[in-house]
Amino acid sequence: MPAYKVLFYFVFLFTTQSFLFGQEKDRKVVDSLVTLEFEELSEKIFKTYKTNKIDSELYAKAYLSKGKKEYNLINTAIGYINLSHFYTNDLTQQIKYYDSAIAITKNIQHNRYPIELYIYIKV
Repeated sequence: MPAYKVLFYFVFLFTTQSFLFGQEKDRKVVDSLVTLEFEELSEKIFKTYKTNKIDSELYAKAYLSKGKKEYNLINTAIGYINLSHFYTNDLTQQIKYYDSAIAITKNIQHNRYPIELYIYIKV
């Protein structure tokens, strides 16, 4: 086998492994953060948002994951909204998160949701 093919396979496998292990690491961090209360996660999201967006986004993912895990529709919707703030330059992705929040709250009896979600989107 030519040397350039061997090099190509080596580089491909190395970069793929790094990418997959990086995602696994994030998933483990999110899973460990799910033990925190919603209020704690919310505080951490907004305290770190301006200084460390990577950590802030991990807290937001944990908030969403915790809401889903506990079948808590309101907190799941809030989790989607929290994540939408990380896509201020990608309106399509931001709308997807809002749409998810609206979809899961559209049939519940709540005085703020889903109506608040229709007027809350930040462009």
